[in-house]
Amino acid sequence: WLGVTLHDLARHDEAIAAMHRAVQLDPLNQEIHANFKRVRWNLNQREHLHDSYRAACKDLPNSAEAHMNLAQSVLINGHYAEALVAAQRAVALAPGTARAQSLLGRAQMALGNTVQGIEAHQRAHQLASDDPLIAEEFAAALSLAGSHVRACEVLQQAYILAPRRSAILGRLCIALRELQDPLLGEVLDYDRFVLSELIDTPAGFRDLATFNGALHAELKVQHTGANHALEQSMRG
Repeated sequence: WLGVTLHDLARHDEAIAAMHRAVQLDPLNQEIHANFKRVRWNLNQREHLHDSYRAACKDLPNSAEAHMNLAQSVLINGHYAEALVAAQRAVALAPGTARAQSLLGRAQMALGNTVQGIEAHQRAHQLASDDPLIAEEFAAALSLAGSHVRACEVLQQAYILAPRRSAILGRLCIALRELQDPLLGEVLDYDRFVLSELIDTPAGFRDLATFNGALHAELKVQHTGANHALEQSMRG
């Protein structure tokens, strides 16, 4: 936490040095990498966002985890070619690791290599059929490839494992809509899945209407990153 504290005190050079040292001492610690990335972002050092992950791979060239962490980090920011190299290295080191195969699938799909992407995701799913996140990524790739029937099968299994994960339900709705499957109506049955309950007026608000208005404004800011085409929504 020394690096974060120094950053908050605007002692930026010392913060970077402290975080470099932290990575050297514990190169697989995701929290350290995340904090380092946040500091780099705040300092507008976008070209160095992933340097700590790259350093970890250099220090631990035979660590599949280090290469998986790099692949995951650079994927988020669109460095797909680098992600592919890192994921391939991770798979070479640990071919029986579902996360490595899933990251390889994501990188391949991002680069437009659909066949190779689906194959990698399928291997990941076979290795960890009880992991809803792995299943979700596999289904996303299947849907992108137009294999909506198989995507529905995978997502329905994933939903059993994680019924409260909204991303799985959302992807399932989109796949069902693409297939014009009547099951979509059951999945979006609000009366069945949404609980309505009258609550007391929270402290600091004169009535529920005022509270709901404030809540709506806050949620809109937190959950609206961008407006998308209606056909991309669950309800179509």
